[in-house]
Amino acid sequence: MHLTLAFLGEVSGDFLESAKARLGEVAPQHKAFTMQLKGLGAFPSPGRARVCWIGTEQGKDEVCALQADVVEALRSVGYQPERRPFSPHLTIGRLRIPDDVSKAVAVQFESESFVIGRVVLFRSVLGPAGPAYSVLADFPLSSQPGQPA
Repeated sequence: MHLTLAFLGEVSGDFLESAKARLGEVAPQHKAFTMQLKGLGAFPSPGRARVCWIGTEQGKDEVCALQADVVEALRSVGYQPERRPFSPHLTIGRLRIPDDVSKAVAVQFESESFVIGRVVLFRSVLGPAGPAYSVLADFPLSSQPGQPA
């Protein structure tokens, strides 16, 4: 599972190399942080869900700051960001046909806390069973929470 900071779509090899360089500069500027997931929801709405998600609680401000810097770094190499405001969430399911998931998202959910310590650049290839992900690059954040940078 992953939390998407920026969706790039189909891009050239040159763009990827430039993006890797910029992400390598941005990631160490952020300290690792603790996150907790809390709450269930659906896009565009629970009554006609296409995507089911888990929200963020602890760490929301940190992930939003990281995402803003990632987008700005990518913008400097030609990335066109989404117009929608960033809403940190973990996608847990996609529905091919929109459906009512109101009862499911009414369930109270809260995870244990965990550490976000890196930014990963993934490639996704959509197949019949859903997307297959491979890691293109991994960028550690500056330190573990509570440890000096």
